[in-house]
Amino acid sequence: MGDGLRYIDLNDAEQGPLLLAVVIPGEDPWGAFAPLRGTPWEGLIHTVSGEALSHAVHGWATPLVREIGPHPHVIMRRFLTPCALSTGGQCVGAAPTCKPGPKMPDCYEAPNLDFATAALVSRVLADMRVRRHVLAIQGAEFVLV
Repeated sequence: MGDGLRYIDLNDAEQGPLLLAVVIPGEDPWGAFAPLRGTPWEGLIHTVSGEALSHAVHGWATPLVREIGPHPHVIMRRFLTPCALSTGGQCVGAAPTCKPGPKMPDCYEAPNLDFATAALVSRVLADMRVRRHVLAIQGAEFVLV
């Protein structure tokens, strides 16, 4: 847990390994990531039902996989925005890989956002880079005892 996310690593018999970063909700299901709503980066976080997540945690990931959306690397390819630091000589290591994707550098910074919101985008992209689905949960979860 950290940065407003809880991490869940599943290995489902039917679906195989599934890496998740689940937003810890506050008053809003998007919790600390609510500032991403209304920005072009909103599409990085996919909303799924609490019921589907609960089934996955209890050993049946198929409902979650149906709701989860495309692989994180596919989602990242939709955001080909170059790093804010790669323009104007702000970064000595600027390269063509300075955009969202599997080879994105750790120092990637989303352009045209305030620092706090850009840091949220960087956190989400770093998780997606390692094939982790970033999810917000809508609705109640359950626990089997």
